[in-house]
Amino acid sequence: MRYLILFFSVICCTSSSLFCQEISVGMGSGMATFTMSDLKEYNDDIFPEFDAKLVSDFPPFLYFQPRLKFTWLRFSFGVEYTYLSTGSRISAKDYSGEYLFDMMVHSNNAGIVLGWELMRQKKGRMIAAMKGGFAYSGLKIKYYLELQNSVISEISNNLTALLYFFEPCLEYSYFVLPKISLSLHAGYYFDIGDKPFKTDFTLTNPENRNGVGPDWKGFRIGVGLNYAINQRL
Repeated sequence: MRYLILFFSVICCTSSSLFCQEISVGMGSGMATFTMSDLKEYNDDIFPEFDAKLVSDFPPFLYFQPRLKFTWLRFSFGVEYTYLSTGSRISAKDYSGEYLFDMMVHSNNAGIVLGWELMRQKKGRMIAAMKGGFAYSGLKIKYYLELQNSVISEISNNLTALLYFFEPCLEYSYFVLPKISLSLHAGYYFDIGDKPFKTDFTLTNPENRNGVGPDWKGFRIGVGLNYAINQRL
């Protein structure tokens, strides 16, 4: 970790003097939608025959996104991390017992951001950007069945999958103070690859025997707070 900190410190110190660039750090958050076609189909195919309800089906949820960005004139380059999560629940409960089937999925995304400044105002900037990197997803499955106050079955599994992604987006930043800006972000996230969730077994659909993997495709809309460490002249 100390070598990583040293590396970025050297970049910050040398780049500002050699290239007269702007270096900024930021934290963003917003709402993300998810397709999750494989997991939704899996829920349909394992849905119990008794009276149960699909309580949650991978709804939109908040994401969190720290980043570091370097700017040369109109071009910018950044590194970014994003955490995503969502889930589903099938549930049934009455006098005879309780049934739960939960799937909780999350993703750690790390990648680079290439940007080009489309418009500059006195305090505002409009940037078109392309993000890309890898997405390491985790899935936790919990199955619980209780009848007549006795636990018949309780199973929990953790699986992982590795995919790649790209996200074209637009961002508008407004400087509320000379070094502090607020930003609005809108983009669409695409998965690359077709890797199923795995652990000591591969998750497959019981109906068609196809592998079941994550599908994070969807809109990303959020806000951010940015601080210019070294503002360009």
